[in-house]
Amino acid sequence: MKGECAGCKDSDGGIKPDVYGEVTLGETLTKKDVCSRVGDGKTLQEYYCKNRDEPGMQEIVCSGGCADGRCI
Repeated sequence: MKGECAGCKDSDGGIKPDVYGEVTLGETLTKKDVCSRVGDGKTLQEYYCKNRDEPGMQEIVCSGGCADGRCI
């Protein structure tokens, strides 16, 4: 798309486990915050932008559980 910046963008603005978010890198990559299917159902895979051109992921254990891509 003309005029579109290709950098990393995080809809929830960083590592915010209580807010669902999506990370996009240009038009080619989208990563969504998601509850892990492995283990006790309390682990969130939180995606964020490490820098302008690189997404990252951090696993966070949610004390109250995980649902809909966020800690509850």
